[in-house]
Amino acid sequence: MKSSLHVRFLASLFLLLFPLWAMAQATLSGRVMDEEKKPLPMASVKLFNSQGEMVYGTATDNNGYFSLKNVKNNQYSLTISYVGLTEYTQAVRVGNADQKLKTITLKEGMGKLLNNVTVTAKAAEVVINNDTLEYNAGSYNLQTGASLEELIKKLPGAEVDADGNITVNGKAVKRIMVDGKDFFTSDPKVASKNLPADMVQRVQVVDRRSDMARMSGFDDGEEETVINLKIKPDKKKGLFGSVFAGAGSEKRWETNGIVNRFSGDSQWTVVAGGNNTNNMGFSDIGVDLSQAGLPRSARRSSNEGVTASYILGTNAAHIFSPRYEMGGNANYGYADKSLISNVEQQNLLESGSTTSKQNSANNSKTQAADVRMRMEWKPNDKTEIIIEPSLNLSKGVVDNTEDFETRNDADGSMVNKGNSVQHADTRGLNANLNVEASRKLNDDGRTLSLSLRGGYEDSRIEGLYQSKLTGGTGVVLQDVDQLLNSNNQAYRFRVRLSWVEPLGKNYFLQGIYQIRNSKRKSEREAFRPDADGNYVLPQTEYSRNFTNSLLTHTFGLNIKKTGALYDLTAGINFDPNTTKSHSEAGGVQIEPVKISRLNISPSLRFNYKPSKSTNLQLVYRGNTNQPSVQQMIPVPDITNPLVEYIGNPSLRPSYRNDLRMHFRTFSTQTKTSLAMFVGGSFTLDDIVSSSMYDVKTGKRTIEYKNVNGNWRMMVGGFWTMPLFNSGFSLRLGTFNMVNRNIGFINGARNSSLATMLNEDLALVYRNEWLDTGLRGTLRYQNVKNSIEVQNQMKNSFDYTIGNETTIRLPFNFDLEYDITYRTNRGYSAAYAADEWILNGGLSYSFLPGRSATIRVKGYDILNQRSNISRTNTALAIRNESTNTLGRYLMVHFIYRFNIFSSGSGKNDMRSPAFEREFRGRGPH
Repeated sequence: MKSSLHVRFLASLFLLLFPLWAMAQATLSGRVMDEEKKPLPMASVKLFNSQGEMVYGTATDNNGYFSLKNVKNNQYSLTISYVGLTEYTQAVRVGNADQKLKTITLKEGMGKLLNNVTVTAKAAEVVINNDTLEYNAGSYNLQTGASLEELIKKLPGAEVDADGNITVNGKAVKRIMVDGKDFFTSDPKVASKNLPADMVQRVQVVDRRSDMARMSGFDDGEEETVINLKIKPDKKKGLFGSVFAGAGSEKRWETNGIVNRFSGDSQWTVVAGGNNTNNMGFSDIGVDLSQAGLPRSARRSSNEGVTASYILGTNAAHIFSPRYEMGGNANYGYADKSLISNVEQQNLLESGSTTSKQNSANNSKTQAADVRMRMEWKPNDKTEIIIEPSLNLSKGVVDNTEDFETRNDADGSMVNKGNSVQHADTRGLNANLNVEASRKLNDDGRTLSLSLRGGYEDSRIEGLYQSKLTGGTGVVLQDVDQLLNSNNQAYRFRVRLSWVEPLGKNYFLQGIYQIRNSKRKSEREAFRPDADGNYVLPQTEYSRNFTNSLLTHTFGLNIKKTGALYDLTAGINFDPNTTKSHSEAGGVQIEPVKISRLNISPSLRFNYKPSKSTNLQLVYRGNTNQPSVQQMIPVPDITNPLVEYIGNPSLRPSYRNDLRMHFRTFSTQTKTSLAMFVGGSFTLDDIVSSSMYDVKTGKRTIEYKNVNGNWRMMVGGFWTMPLFNSGFSLRLGTFNMVNRNIGFINGARNSSLATMLNEDLALVYRNEWLDTGLRGTLRYQNVKNSIEVQNQMKNSFDYTIGNETTIRLPFNFDLEYDITYRTNRGYSAAYAADEWILNGGLSYSFLPGRSATIRVKGYDILNQRSNISRTNTALAIRNESTNTLGRYLMVHFIYRFNIFSSGSGKNDMRSPAFEREFRGRGPH
């Protein structure tokens, strides 16, 4: 088997390096301008074959010229696009002679021009347009029926973790939009896991300003990283979508359907699906189970264990007039998850160490419904009002059983052993209302803006907790049998007022006042059973009533200067705040705690754009963060037999200072893209744990303190370039981080320095019949403690190397496979990984336009996949393995449909506010 596997792997490498045969080729060139006869730099120029697949492409230079070289003799469709302008489409035929096209003009309105011509070249994979990263979706090899998430995983600088959370250059993506309109605003995973990748033409990534910042012209630190999907032109002419269904061995099944209608000024989508292959098509947005004292195993990655899930949702948007538009979405999700976990944790001590082994089985059933709306109204040219209400409801049931034991590493003697059984029923509600309003008072930029935000949360948990902890000598150390009823509520509101005054010569002054108030209330009642087993006897020592409030006033002054190539904003904020906490534990009133303080923080934002393809951004800002309710409640939590938590009501809010720099550039000549970021933070009054470990019982008690001195530094980015215009491209990615965290171990102050390195290298080759790529990754982790503990050096390495290939065979057959070799170093022997993961399939497409596909695909064909992870902290080294799907075979049917109608309207569903974001940020 290994010999056969090596042959396959070497064969894939041979295909990766296979050269192109020389063919008749020509060059197509031309120039692109707007209606004012100004050249359009960085316009996207793409060439599609008869099957609608992009095979060549480039971007215009700073003078609007483009040149496609070495284009094969064939019939193509040429498209030229520029953000905010109507796409140009032209049928072309490339012959043996070079051709120069007439000047092409992109217009604001609808219009398609059809002529006969001939075209050329290899597309730029990534383009930088002002502060927007734009990825060409056609540059990435995707298997038949792939979701948007599979496309995002291939984008340089983008990462998708095991839970489906997306980051780009270290920044979390909070929202996915479709052609500039919100798409399931509350949950980007609905888009990433349900939208088919083959409907996407380009993926744009931008740091989108808040509505308040856009209205005032001053950034407020609340920007969010957004992905905007530009849909292929042929998908915007009526009803289109796809149906995906599959059945297989091991009782595996999958089904998904999505229907879209983009017509004129309307956008409408319905998505429905279900599966038991761990592809949960929405976020786990239920109640925070930490409030119920459930162990970590109850709140695990969606990629671990085996999950059956269902989703039903709809998204709609409509532009009623240039002054009024409305959109919204509603979705429902259900998940049933079974997880088996084996943990080996080495507890680090100053003298000696112990190792705990835990085996647990967890089952959770959760469901949630979410409804959101957004209304934009412009009564006149100077006034804008935005209203956004939202409501989320959730409920769930969780069961967890666990067996554990702890032994001394020196002699193997027993420290403790035990078991636990836990059950919890949960319910949650979260309601929010945001209102943003702005009024321009003159034509020079004087602007008054108002932001109102309010919210309410309510979560209720009823949990039964039974556990027994026995010492090494057989003495029972703890026997718990209790019922907990928990009720947690939170109220919050914020009012923000901004006045912008033009000072002349491109200077603007902003004055800010903001008041923010939040109040949290947590009640917990504990009961033990009576003689009949009814949980009616109060346990006042574990019951509590806790309230906490934070009131913050902000007084700010900012000045902004805009130039032709830059804008600079500098300011200062004064943030007086007061925290009040009141506790009642065991029926006894605890003395109230009141803490007042003043934070003074400067702010700075500098944007430098020497060209549309190069930009540099520098940002500094400070933020206040409130401790969680669990960190403040001064009542012991004994639901976990190995760890007891005690909160600290005297905790102060932490204050984090963030500094971040981004640099992006793109070369039109070499089609090379570079994006880098450097960031750091320093936190005052950071909230850290203070851990006391009892070597006799093996139990740990954790409390919380405020400290100064915690910091973090990050550096990362990516670089992409085509190689010799030959179909090869090279991609390099990096993300590295160093954390300094202060904590307390058995009363002694400990400073831990954690280092994490992530390196990524990929070589990709693509032609008309072959897509293949070779990728390797390296991950390194290390933690060093200032306190001398046993096993001080804790290094771990994770390596992967893999090949993913799709071969387009004759007669509409496609062969696809991906093979990955994974190994690690630094883990204990039981958790060392040395595995080959092989997935492969054969598909046949039929019907006009290859709209229907039947595929047979095997997953984890060698049955070697294991879910193994390592976590290094100042307190412990934790190795863990969980159950996974294992080997199975699926038969899929995929059908893509496109029912044409009258076509898109002149607005093409572009929000004017969004267009201003993506076409650059000029002076206010």
